[in-house]
Amino acid sequence: MKTKKQVIDFFKSNHFASAEDCEMVSLFCQSNCGLTPKDFPTFTESGAINSQTFIDWYRNGFGIGDIVLDEKTGSYHVISSSSISPVQSCAILSNLEENGKKWKKENCELDSNRLSTVSDIDNKTLTISLAKQGFEFDYEKKDFAQKVHTRNQRACGIFLWQLYWTGGCQIYKSC
Repeated sequence: MKTKKQVIDFFKSNHFASAEDCEMVSLFCQSNCGLTPKDFPTFTESGAINSQTFIDWYRNGFGIGDIVLDEKTGSYHVISSSSISPVQSCAILSNLEENGKKWKKENCELDSNRLSTVSDIDNKTLTISLAKQGFEFDYEKKDFAQKVHTRNQRACGIFLWQLYWTGGCQIYKSC
């Protein structure tokens, strides 16, 4: 499943092959993710995707802000665009780091066949590790960015971070 932000980002870089495909995707998104007709592309392009390709991406693909695992390298990536293939990444957490596991900014193109989604628990753990290292995913810039505090630090050392890509909050101890 995808968030509203991920679907809108998908529409920015993908076009549909026919007006019928646009209509089918519009109805699908209105009932599944709360989008309104103004959020949909109204033009078509020869050779573009069809409605089934969109639905496959919606159910199984990778969207902007997702954290995925590259099964070949064992590295984690933050996805920077919602697309079918190739998939763009803006950050990496490599298991090969000598100085511990640290996120670093790295733009690269990934083969979607080598990627897998991470579990909800792993996603939260990796998201917290991003925040602890002072980073977040910026949806507007589609890039890895310095974390902007959304709440003030409390004296006891507990932070409340707004996780933009899940729409929820996560509390963790910083020390």
